[in-house]
Amino acid sequence: MDEEHRGLNVPDLVANTLHLCIVSGRLKAMLEQESGANIEFLPAALANHKGRRVTGEYFIANVLDTYDCVDRDKSDFDTFASKPDEFTGLFRLNLREDQIPANAKLFRIKPMGTVLIIREDLRAALEAKGMTGVNYIAMGRRCSIY
Repeated sequence: MDEEHRGLNVPDLVANTLHLCIVSGRLKAMLEQESGANIEFLPAALANHKGRRVTGEYFIANVLDTYDCVDRDKSDFDTFASKPDEFTGLFRLNLREDQIPANAKLFRIKPMGTVLIIREDLRAALEAKGMTGVNYIAMGRRCSIY
């Protein structure tokens, strides 16, 4: 599928170039139970390298919770000249914790809706359940997200 999941091995979170959050049925069930987020799940079909449908259930997970919580002074990002409130690139992210609800374990950031934030306790639960395909970037670390 991709560099980390070659062959017919499909991870629980499927990387793609459309910035869609595509999850397995197993990950969907866990997010419904543990994330506390408002998520719209839409059925999706995946094709393997031969164009055949991948077995198993997959869904587009549209996380609806979005918060305007970016600490712009401590973050590194590019914006559109015509839309300074929207990020075109994100290179370091820091959040203002006081702008995030205490129960928010999974959400998007307002200036760049393709970025999903996973709180530490949800990350630990995902790892404990052996969910695959999830890549984490620690808060304040260098990154390149477009």
